[in-house]
Amino acid sequence: MSLIGVFVTVSGIVVGADTAVRQRGTTDFDVTSAPKFTACGQGAYAGLTGITRWIVEDGATNRVYDAIDAVNETCEGEFRKQRDLPLRTLTERIGRALVRHVNANYPKDARALLRATDEQRLIVTGLENGKAVIYSLSVSLRRNVAAAVETMAGCKFLIGETDGFVALTQGRAPIPSPLAQRPEVEAVRSCNNVTADDARAAFRLAVDVSRDYASNFGLESGVVNWPIDFGFIDGNGVRPIAREIDPPQR
Repeated sequence: MSLIGVFVTVSGIVVGADTAVRQRGTTDFDVTSAPKFTACGQGAYAGLTGITRWIVEDGATNRVYDAIDAVNETCEGEFRKQRDLPLRTLTERIGRALVRHVNANYPKDARALLRATDEQRLIVTGLENGKAVIYSLSVSLRRNVAAAVETMAGCKFLIGETDGFVALTQGRAPIPSPLAQRPEVEAVRSCNNVTADDARAAFRLAVDVSRDYASNFGLESGVVNWPIDFGFIDGNGVRPIAREIDPPQR
């Protein structure tokens, strides 16, 4: 499923995402060339985890489908029609677009074999009237329905494989105490004057512990991994998404 995090800081909103991807029908993880989140208009990002990419074989060729394409198309189309579209409404419309995308491109006989918990999880964040907002919803692939939009509170919200991040912020095993006690982790834990640098550093650690202690959290090795894509939103709008290839020295 991978990991996407949103952090509300004193200077704006930081969005981070790992880049590990495994196409449905394959066994190995790779680095996705495109980020797992995208700009929505001038003041928001939308990201997606879960079963977002799959391969359909027709006997002669293989075709890869990527649900982030539906997110991109919806963001572009909706804001072209209405620049001041409320982000909650946008989240609902992206959810409906994902349902249409799954219905059109994920074979029904294959969907019938999925677990009830197999899903896509959408997160949309941005500034409305100068206030940071975070919305989320899930799409059940087996039933092909979108859940109701949830409004998330607090300075942080993560989707995907979040057990490593939770253990880090709670100081639980197997996370070493020196990592859990780092200033950036404490800032994010307490939501007290979190800076953009704090948010990025805490997300880097979340990816590290999710990778390094994967088996402790029941994860497959490589399901969360570097590189990391970061985005930032402030009063001037969304910044271009930047990829960090190499982990900085701690």
